[in-house]
Amino acid sequence: MKYLSIVTLSKNNYSQISETFDSIRKSLDVDFKDLEIVHVDKSIDSAKAESFRKILPESCSYNFLCQLDNGIFNAMNFGLSNSVGKYIWFLNTGDLVNDNYTISKLLKECKRNDVALIYADVEILSESNIVYKKSSSNIDNCLRLYSQYFPCHQSCVFRTAIHLQNLYPELF
Repeated sequence: MKYLSIVTLSKNNYSQISETFDSIRKSLDVDFKDLEIVHVDKSIDSAKAESFRKILPESCSYNFLCQLDNGIFNAMNFGLSNSVGKYIWFLNTGDLVNDNYTISKLLKECKRNDVALIYADVEILSESNIVYKKSSSNIDNCLRLYSQYFPCHQSCVFRTAIHLQNLYPELF
């Protein structure tokens, strides 16, 4: 069973795909058999996709999906509907897992709980400093899909079955 699907969306962004996958590969204490990487892009050929697959540990499942450019929410829905993990986490290309234990902590939570959502703050790096993006102080309003108070998707790991019932709006 795959406990966590990481969906990565890209658009001809080869260097940042490599950086994102490399940050996942560097994760410590992870049983990569529990993990699935779903990579959605509109134009990468299969040979290039295979080169990205080689960045990840062999035991990590990698699913490359080619999709026409119909917008980011359409790509997120496409990745979501093609994921097999109990939980799903969206990382865009260029998003990095800076703490080498983040994925092992997430997997531990995915295995231990049967919650709808796992939330963590994210660090946003700028040229001058680190900014922490935190959730709304009103957590009841924060955790509704598409709410203006909703934290960025990199902060949230969703139970896939629930998220499939609440797809991203195609036209936003």
